[in-house]
Amino acid sequence: MTKAPVVGAALGVIALPLFVLVLVSPGTAANACPSTPQQTSAEVNQSIVATADAEALHRGASPRVLLALFEAGLDESGFRDLANANVPASLAIPHDGVGDDHTSVGYLQQQVGPAGDGGGFGWGTVTEAMDSLHATDAFLDAAVPLDASLIGDAATLAQAVQRSATTDGSNYRAYQDQASSLIAGKAPSGTGAAAPVAPVQRPVGKLSPASGAYVGTYSSTTGLKTTTEIENYFQAREALAGRNFAIQNFMPGWSAPLDSPLVKWDIAQGTIPLISWNTPEGISDQEIAGGSQDGLIRAQATRIKALGADVFIRVDWEMNGNWFAWDGTHNGGPGTGPAAYVAMWRHIHDVFTSAGVTNVAWVWTPAAASLPDAGWNAVAAYYPGDAYVDWVGLDDYNYGGQLGHALGWNDFASQLQPIYGDYAERKPIMIGEMGSADHIAGHDKGQWIQRMASDVETKFPDIQALVWFDVKYDEDWRFDTSASSLAAFRVWLAEPYYNPSAAADVGGAASSSCDDGDGAVGPGTSTTSLPTGLTITGTPAGIQAVQYALAQLGKPYVWGAAGPDSFDCSGLTMAAWSSAGVTLPHFTGDQVEVGTAEPTDLSQAQAGDLVFIPGSDGSAVAPRHVGLVAGTVTDATGRHLYLVEAPHTGAGIHLVVATAWSNLIVNVRHIA
Repeated sequence: MTKAPVVGAALGVIALPLFVLVLVSPGTAANACPSTPQQTSAEVNQSIVATADAEALHRGASPRVLLALFEAGLDESGFRDLANANVPASLAIPHDGVGDDHTSVGYLQQQVGPAGDGGGFGWGTVTEAMDSLHATDAFLDAAVPLDASLIGDAATLAQAVQRSATTDGSNYRAYQDQASSLIAGKAPSGTGAAAPVAPVQRPVGKLSPASGAYVGTYSSTTGLKTTTEIENYFQAREALAGRNFAIQNFMPGWSAPLDSPLVKWDIAQGTIPLISWNTPEGISDQEIAGGSQDGLIRAQATRIKALGADVFIRVDWEMNGNWFAWDGTHNGGPGTGPAAYVAMWRHIHDVFTSAGVTNVAWVWTPAAASLPDAGWNAVAAYYPGDAYVDWVGLDDYNYGGQLGHALGWNDFASQLQPIYGDYAERKPIMIGEMGSADHIAGHDKGQWIQRMASDVETKFPDIQALVWFDVKYDEDWRFDTSASSLAAFRVWLAEPYYNPSAAADVGGAASSSCDDGDGAVGPGTSTTSLPTGLTITGTPAGIQAVQYALAQLGKPYVWGAAGPDSFDCSGLTMAAWSSAGVTLPHFTGDQVEVGTAEPTDLSQAQAGDLVFIPGSDGSAVAPRHVGLVAGTVTDATGRHLYLVEAPHTGAGIHLVVATAWSNLIVNVRHIA
């Protein structure tokens, strides 16, 4: 494995005793694994579709009302949230595009403004019209009474509600077939501005189930003093539920060891720990980001690494609320709260990464609604970035109008916006805490559970974990508060969809657009620095590809990423060759089919050649990891060939001596 590359007559040779590199400027990490971003001018927002459908069902809308709603959504916006430059306030609210319909906003393009200038339509404020749930309710408030008396088809009803300038309703009628198909769950066909709904593969990340969704709990341990008592209580709750829980949520506090006996017990039982880790009162996010707690954080990282099993960790959940000591209102307020939180999260993540921790799936779970509801406290302002978050979620409770919650009895789906709309298809979604009140006149907790379970399975495929808050706290959230509640809970947990039998094959068939890293390196075989005397031999394009890859040394591995700030294994090779004007697919399973085969002993290796090994989830026939031939270094011990790779989560892009792969290489491809 120390042979010099063969140099053909057409090959150029560049000997570089020392590289001088100009690194790419920092930017937003690109996740190229899932499909293209959900919102473009030609795609519907499926989460808005789900909200509209769920709310119409909840309100008992007739088939004509439902069809009218969908015709309007398709015609007005293609089921996308549109802002409007004539209504400046709408531009500050998350949206999927800018409309031009005078003072109309939202997916139904509802007209807003003071009385006399659209206010008579009754659509409410800009914020309300831009909220898909409120917009749907406003439509239904007008449509349901008309449905009993208005003669005509669904388009006639849609026109009566929307008051379009096309007074005969033909603009809505043109979408009849598409709306009918969308309601039926099929891809809409025919003509019109709205494109067909293409099936989208849900994102797969660390600890994703192969299909369906995990169900877990946070169970109260108040009054229980020993580990054995707590374990017995957990098992009693599982027996009552009729099965074991897939996830157990723990809240140990800042300084308590994160590898507690209970965490280890869960791992031994096959349960995934969800460690909800909150920063300490009296120490600000700014101080933590500045390094004041690094000793404690490193110690915790070492404990987690030693567990030898994957765990979920979420840091300072519900940070956009005003009820915890660590939230934005208590951590500087406007201008510093979200920024300080992001810096704190990233610093903790970086300390874990520097400690070599690769067995954590980082879960970011804000509250469903921000309090205060102010621009500086917007949920998105707290997002640490795709490179620092593995799962996105929220905590979703139905208070039933109790304890000052003015929304009244609300279904599970109503609080998913905007979180699901903003992050679905990018990250697996976890409901970190959830529950419903009980014994509310006119409502039934059991029915709430039944509908929630059905909605998740049929309308929210990116939700891959749900954790029930099995505690009597401000409300009694336990799953057995009534016979109806317990029966529905047991039926829910018995559903095959909520009993996934295996973790997803990350980067495998379930996500055939990218792959997980699995660099095979040993002590002393890799470096993130350019070795002195590195010689790059190959075609001009191959040399260019290698130079690009070497300029990324030290940048983090992020599954699905293809630069500029992070990469997965095939994302790095794709980006490197793209810099040389050659297009490669973003998936090892596809890249292994590109170019021409070369000997797997690397005797003919040239700069930029793709080198494949099976990886942890692949095989000799279907390898799942790839590196790039970089160059050679000659020293007193001989000539050494180096590969450059994005190895795995928790490690940066590095050079690895090719002998570390010598018994693993199953394919080498030369790119012309």
